[in-house]
Amino acid sequence: MASSVLEGGERGMVAVSGTLDASGRGAGEHGGTIKVLGERVGLSSGATLDASGDAGGGTVLVGGNYQGSGPEQNASATYVNARRADQGRCAELPATAAG
Repeated sequence: MASSVLEGGERGMVAVSGTLDASGRGAGEHGGTIKVLGERVGLSSGATLDASGDAGGGTVLVGGNYQGSGPEQNASATYVNARRADQGRCAELPATAAG
């Protein structure tokens, strides 16, 4: 299972503008884990975070864990630059499996 972890530390900023791929494309594979953590984190309009899998999606954490739970650092600010689909490419976060 693949994983991608970007950590900026207690005072750092992490910005994603490209692709982070922790997908499980093979038959029966699950998606992996993607974590984007730091004091401030941002996803540009061209960011793609893919934790999809043939047998089930993985985990994508941007700015911390669900509702601040878990051991991951929680960001003080999280920026997502998502455009409407008809205005150009949007930030994409696929983490589901078909079927």
